[in-house]
Amino acid sequence: MTTNVATKTFAGFAAAAVMAATLLTSTAASAYERWVYINNDGWTPIYSVEISHVDDRYWGPDLLGPHIIEVGDYMMVEPVNPEGYCLFDVRITFDTGEVTYMEAVDLCRETDIVADEFGAYAFG
Repeated sequence: MTTNVATKTFAGFAAAAVMAATLLTSTAASAYERWVYINNDGWTPIYSVEISHVDDRYWGPDLLGPHIIEVGDYMMVEPVNPEGYCLFDVRITFDTGEVTYMEAVDLCRETDIVADEFGAYAFG
């Protein structure tokens, strides 16, 4: 009888440990997702969004592809090669040719970028 109680207690402890480890792992993984919503607060559509990590000398590809972000609308984008980085430079080009830059945006923490033809800010 004592063996059965000990086995059940150990099994309950093991299950709790596995559940705790799963929760900690999923929380840590979600903290390093690098997607961000680009919100168009300007008066013309956003034509392209390019993001590169801070150590890269070149801009990444246009993350909108054939799409645009209409005035008042938003779109979720994610850098193509995050390579363990959290800090990224962002270049947003509007349909008029106006360009807004942001340097060293922490995409591990920030989830939204609001942009217009005069500038942009990030928040999370």
